[in-house]
Amino acid sequence: MNFCTRILSLPSETPSEFGGSTMWPAEKAIRNISETGRRNRLYGGVALILAGLVASLLFLPDSNEISFMVVCGLLISGFLVLLESTTQVCVYHGFLGTHESSSGRKVHSDEGVAKACRTRSWGIILQSVVGGFLATLAISYFLS
Repeated sequence: MNFCTRILSLPSETPSEFGGSTMWPAEKAIRNISETGRRNRLYGGVALILAGLVASLLFLPDSNEISFMVVCGLLISGFLVLLESTTQVCVYHGFLGTHESSSGRKVHSDEGVAKACRTRSWGIILQSVVGGFLATLAISYFLS
């Protein structure tokens, strides 16, 4: 057992499986990504955002619509993956109401948890679209 799994969360007084952070039992039930999946998404999100920044330096000075959409797409996907990592909710499995670690075979036993996963997934999508679009606008403003 590693350090992260030995820490007790204060509200539930049970070991936390997700990084040892303090969370309420309802929040813990919503999380559907394993620690390995969280780590992979963290690295993937940072890589996509860096790719978006590099692409913005290469493509945005041309200032055509296609280059703007490429940079915006990279940043939106980077923010999406990074938000999945920080909230530990996979958007795809959140909409299905399943757990990522079971490849979609393990369905949430409580319909309230499945509904909360779908709600959290919509929030992640909205935040990533707004964040990626605003980041692209800010970068294009500073590069012009």
